[in-house]
This record gives sequence, structure tokens and C-alpha cells, in this order.
Amino acid sequence: MSIEEVLIDKVRADATHFPVAPPGRGEIEIQYAALSFLEPERVRFRYRLEGFDQGWVDAGSRRVAYYTNMPPGAYVFRVIAANNDGVWNETGAAFPFELRPHFYRAAWFFALCGVGALLLAGAIYRVRVQRLAAREQRLATLVSERTRELEEANQMLSRFSDLDAVTGIANRRQFDTCLDMEWRRVRRDGVPISLLMIDIDHFKGFNDTYGHQRGDDCLKTVAETLRRSLHRRVTCARATAVKSSA
Repeated sequence: MSIEEVLIDKVRADATHFPVAPPGRGEIEIQYAALSFLEPERVRFRYRLEGFDQGWVDAGSRRVAYYTNMPPGAYVFRVIAANNDGVWNETGAAFPFELRPHFYRAAWFFALCGVGALLLAGAIYRVRVQRLAAREQRLATLVSERTRELEEANQMLSRFSDLDAVTGIANRRQFDTCLDMEWRRVRRDGVPISLLMIDIDHFKGFNDTYGHQRGDDCLKTVAETLRRSLHRRVTCARATAVKSSA
């Protein structure tokens, strides 16, 4: 028996050597023959493509085998024949060959894709972490700003609770707080304390004549004069103004 001709993707291959076919469509055509001088038309064939066929294929008297869309890999084509008496030649003929894969079906390509997928996943993870970190930073900044605004608002409210809303002069609450602090200092240090009570003469007439706005301005001026004139290095000197009805 002999392998007469091998076509791989319609290109003739050397049947005497182990051909390695480049990437292609996977179309294989193998022609084989067996010598028989008595009734050659009664010669029967069986073939098998190791690596693809699960068992022997009964080809009858057909002397060619066809395969299409073959996956890449290494194969061995074997063929045996029986003469007109039905005696099989178990040795037969063999033809090994290899089909090279396209780059997108090669092992190195899958490995490269795996590495690329890992790198892409790592990049996505880093971007995600960076975005989360940036978002956390923005939230922290926002919380800090809101906290600062709240503290400023609380400080402003605290100041407003100690000041007259119209004149901006310390009110009775602030006066009581300052007096209590000074009184405790006096008891602690044994030093004297002075309290000035100043009345603005004819303030009601001034307020009625020139209006409440001028009256408030008058109180502010008196309070500012007291602040500039009455001061001490370590104590709190406050001027408290109360509009008199007299």
C-alpha cells in the first residue's frame, strides 16, 4: 500500500516527509492505492485519522479520503486494504502531518489574552480604587466644609445670644456672665472690683425727637467710647446698654 498524493488546503504536500502546514481552512485530501493484480476493483479500504476519527472508516473501493474544517494539531492518517479474498493487510500505510493554528487559536495567543485580561482587570481595579479614593476625599472635604460652616454658625449664634440684635452691644446675659466671672476672680485673687453704672441723660427725648435709628447709633457710640476708655490687660470689660424709658 502507498499514499499517492496529499493535498492540504489544495496545496500538494510531500508524502515522504512530515509536513507542517501553515494556518489555513483545514481541508485535507489524501489519495491512496493498493497493488492487486487479480480483480483490483474488488480491493476494499479502511482508513483512520488518528487524533480525529474515533474508529476505522470503511471506504469500500474508494481511494480518496476527505476532511474539512480540521482543527489545528498533529495527526497520523492510516489506511489498510483487503484483497479480493478478503484478507486485510494490517500494516497498511501511514502519513503523519501537522496543521499549524491561526495566531488567534495558538496557545501563546490565549496566554497573551489571559495576561491582557489580568492587566485590564488590574487597571480597572486601580481606576475604581482611585475613583473611590477621590470620592472619599471629596466627601471628607465636603464634611469638613459643612462642619466648619456649622461651627461658624454656632459661633455666630453664640455671639448673637450675647449681643443686642439691633445695636450689637452686649446684652444683659453677657453682662451677667462677665460679672460672674469677675466676681469669682475677685474671690480667688482677693482684688477689688469696680462696677460703673452710667445713665444717658434725656435719652428718651433724643430717641423720640430723632428716631429710633439715631437712638441706636447713640447707644453704639457710648458703648464704643466705654470700650476704648475702660480696659484692663487680663479682665473682660464689657459695656452693656439698655434703652431707658426715662
